[in-house]
Amino acid sequence: MKTRYQLITLALWQLFALEANFANSTKQPSLPAIGSHGYHTIPNEFRQALSEQFEVNISISGIKLGQFPIAYRDERIFFDIEDILTNKKIHLKAETIAILRQVFSDGLNPHSVISCSDILQSHGLCQADQPFLSAHIDFEQMTLALFLAQDAFEYSAGQNGVYLSNPSSNMLNSLFGYQLNFNYSDDRNTDYYLELNNVTGLGRNHLNSSLYFLQSNSQKKTRVNNVYWQNDQRNLYLRAGYFNNVNFYDGQTGYRLSYGFNGKGILTELGSSDNLAIVNNKPALVPIPLFLDANSTVNVYKDGRLISVQNFTAGNHYLQTESFPSGIYPIDIEITQGSSVIQKQTAIVNKPSTLTKLHGDNKAYRAWLGMVSKDQDSSIKAPYLGGNYALAVTKNAVINAGGYIANNLVLTEIDNEIYLPFNSQFTPNLAMDSTANYGVSLQLSTPWSSYFTTNLWYNTNSKSDNTYSPFKARSNRTGLSTYLDLQKLYIGSISTTYSYNLRDKSDSISVNLYRTLYNRHGFNVSLSASYNDYFSSSTTTTDKGYALSLNFSYFFGDGSSMNNRMRYQQQNNQVSNNFSFSPKVDSSYLRNVNANLDYHTHYYNAMAGVGLTSEWLEGDLSTTSIGRGSDHDYSATGNLKGNVILGANHLKMHKDKTAKSGVMLNMQMPDDSYQMSAQINGAKYPLKNGQNFIPLRHYKQYEIAVHEHADEARSVYFKDNIERANLYPGSIYQIQKVIFPVVEVIGQLVDHSGKAMPHTRIISGDDQFAKTYTDDMGYFVIKVSQTNPKLYALIKDHSKTLQLNQTAIEHAKSGAWIGALTV
Repeated sequence: MKTRYQLITLALWQLFALEANFANSTKQPSLPAIGSHGYHTIPNEFRQALSEQFEVNISISGIKLGQFPIAYRDERIFFDIEDILTNKKIHLKAETIAILRQVFSDGLNPHSVISCSDILQSHGLCQADQPFLSAHIDFEQMTLALFLAQDAFEYSAGQNGVYLSNPSSNMLNSLFGYQLNFNYSDDRNTDYYLELNNVTGLGRNHLNSSLYFLQSNSQKKTRVNNVYWQNDQRNLYLRAGYFNNVNFYDGQTGYRLSYGFNGKGILTELGSSDNLAIVNNKPALVPIPLFLDANSTVNVYKDGRLISVQNFTAGNHYLQTESFPSGIYPIDIEITQGSSVIQKQTAIVNKPSTLTKLHGDNKAYRAWLGMVSKDQDSSIKAPYLGGNYALAVTKNAVINAGGYIANNLVLTEIDNEIYLPFNSQFTPNLAMDSTANYGVSLQLSTPWSSYFTTNLWYNTNSKSDNTYSPFKARSNRTGLSTYLDLQKLYIGSISTTYSYNLRDKSDSISVNLYRTLYNRHGFNVSLSASYNDYFSSSTTTTDKGYALSLNFSYFFGDGSSMNNRMRYQQQNNQVSNNFSFSPKVDSSYLRNVNANLDYHTHYYNAMAGVGLTSEWLEGDLSTTSIGRGSDHDYSATGNLKGNVILGANHLKMHKDKTAKSGVMLNMQMPDDSYQMSAQINGAKYPLKNGQNFIPLRHYKQYEIAVHEHADEARSVYFKDNIERANLYPGSIYQIQKVIFPVVEVIGQLVDHSGKAMPHTRIISGDDQFAKTYTDDMGYFVIKVSQTNPKLYALIKDHSKTLQLNQTAIEHAKSGAWIGALTV
């Protein structure tokens, strides 16, 4: 059997054979533009310069990679292919990289096309009758467009990638989130609470830990919540560690057991996952077929609103429903050809919201094995294993079956989701353990319209004496809740909840009304009313009453706000008033300042507080005084929270304690007066001199670019390439930018005899940030650094330093003459 590298070598031999014979080939697939354009317009005296080096903008399959130096001689293109292979905007397969390195080692002929051979097809790099690689160079626009088969990519920006590729950062990073709470009261009771959360990431692996410390006058306690390792792959995850609650499911989307064991334990778990899915939209359960006798445009309407426009060629197709909103609803389909509507039809979209919990082919699974304890105070020694499997069994139903074994107890569970007309969803859940104890849950949810929804439910379960059973208490209740939203009709919203306990024959009802009475010119006036009634026939007790509340708010033009709430409670015939004021604070360290006074007969509650904020920390401090008749109590409370980000090249504090990944931009500017900003997936973030940490959600892909701030008047230089970052938990993507002021100057290059030197390469800066050629008289225009100005002339492949007046350039304006420079 041939090795992978033997196959690549054979593929390369076939590639060059195909390239050499392409001109005589009679089977030429449809291709993008190939060859060269505009070369004949270049004066002969400049063509020699093209054979040495010049700048072009390179793109690959429509993805703009930036400006790179290339050379063009003997009708072949030469450049450093590593600039392409290592570009963060694209991810190529390993076989693709090996082939491209060989192809570009002897230059690429833009007039030839490398077709897809059988070997390349067998490696999944391209498809039959399609080109593998072609190129087009435009000397007028100074662009080089490379066209590579889509299958040659691991993932690229121009393609609809399915999963995230490997993390952009393969360095070890760690984020320590913390929060300190304290409470002091005048009865000398002081409480302290410290919570610590850490995520440490390396590649596709991350280690999570969480613990807290509690200290008060009466107790001291330390508890470890979780310590576990997790690895993410394309469609599954694996994790192992200690869990204070083995039913802990943070960070995963999927079905779980409704009746799970919640004790502490050590376990290993494997499950399906869509964490790395770039596009996580699901199609409808029921495909919607289309037959089109010609090329057509299909317009899709929901409730009279256009939600999708799709273009199809003639033939049989399915409507693409991935981007449609979740739900079960009718749509109107309008098929047009040219400017004429040739057909209209209706269809039902069956896309319940729970589909997002299914993975791959509408399936999801979990399996685990470990040891647990029967309660928080016992040792971990009981074996524990289990799992669950969910799938869409029909177009109208999803079933989730599973269970667990813990010590001597076995539990089985079956959950169903049945999708009914009127966008209704019926969810019956049933579980039973080996001691014949059980739990049943039934729920019917129906959104009758955008104004009215109902939810009918019934729950019952027995009580088990086995500590490993989830059935801890007897229950037998049913209820109905409704929500009526008439805000658009200026009536308000009304919610009601009724529940009945079948065991003790008690019932309760709650009705709540909310209505905005006035909202304009900074004023907001709203009314809320509630009614509650509870009755138990077994104890012949009843408890009912209503409450009314009128709320006035005013928002000042400077950002300050004032609020006053008056409330009446029937139960105790009590009238209370609550007044608060929050002034606008122009401070980089104060988030807000507020004062609050709540009072009624023989009672008051006065509070004053401030919200603290900074780049590296935030929190709240407040003091409260409470009076009840002749008794008065005082207390002070507060919290401080933040994050410490630690990596091989950085140590940074940040105020976001929940951050688990992000981007670290190290901006090297001449001083703090320069204004720059980062644009990340369309959102803008201000940047300062030094380290800048921007927290971002993990399991996502980001495009990052640095720009001059709109208020920055100086002309500066920096590498403005767009970078692409794939973030996993614990990933910190690092970007370093050097920014310095530049000025455009005019000069002339002459030799020692004073003779002008035409068509000579001029380079600015050690990093060659600007390049140009002298004209026929030796004149040139180029940008130079005002902090470290350097110019070089390239004479017969040797670099010659040009002498500059640094003081003059530091104070020069654009277009300044720097004189004749001698080589």
